[in-house]
Amino acid sequence: MRYKDIRKITKIQPINREVFFAYFFGRRLSPFFVNVFLNLKIKPNTVTVYMIIAGIIGAMLFAFDNIWFKFTGYIFMLLWLILDCADGEVARVTKVFSKFGKELDYIAHIINHPLFNIAFLISLIQLNRYNIMFVSIVSIVLISSNLVSRNLF
Repeated sequence: MRYKDIRKITKIQPINREVFFAYFFGRRLSPFFVNVFLNLKIKPNTVTVYMIIAGIIGAMLFAFDNIWFKFTGYIFMLLWLILDCADGEVARVTKVFSKFGKELDYIAHIINHPLFNIAFLISLIQLNRYNIMFVSIVSIVLISSNLVSRNLF
């Protein structure tokens, strides 16, 4: 399937409804991954599991105090973003939808978003430039507000 065909089927949402970075990065690269998943006949829920694994690996690597681990972790976090876009696109192209898939995608966000924030918190603490207590409190508030907003909206 060609890039244009995937774009037509998946119909990108208007930019005001999506995060700027996700629109310009994830949505533009995801059709290449979608094409691979379609050729390999990989189901949307499997792509979501890959997304969860990529996010966990990315957060773990980003938490290490080594620039190469952080760089590799960042690459895995970007892969998480691309796979987050790709799982829905694979579902739309193959017309395979399920309540389980929707819940699995929700769980992926509930798992990975706090992990990314915790990895970032650990990185800030490793810098030894900021008050650890202040950075920890701000991070806990951000993680909590993210989880609460996801459950409300």
